[in-house]
Amino acid sequence: MRKLDFHADDYGVSINNSKRIIELIRSKRADSISFIPNMGCFDECMSLLKDNWDSFEKKPLISIHLNLIDGYRLSSKSSDEIQNNTWFEHFLRSLIPGSKKKALK
Repeated sequence: MRKLDFHADDYGVSINNSKRIIELIRSKRADSISFIPNMGCFDECMSLLKDNWDSFEKKPLISIHLNLIDGYRLSSKSSDEIQNNTWFEHFLRSLIPGSKKKALK
């Protein structure tokens, strides 16, 4: 029999969202989470998760959710430049031959 996984997406997108996800884990309503590593509150959210980890009776599976549209660029640690592209811009770039590599940079 297959097991249904209840997944909480976007851990680290905001402090309040992350606190809600921690409560879901604590109440055994979330089996797994994915976190976004390039948001401004990432370090604080990961500290929050680390501080609560031992209190979880059932440890969640963890995955990374790379957000290529918004948040801090991951290409350079020293960069404070924030990406703010729309899905429509990425869609249009994907239609232009040879532009996909430039869009992902």
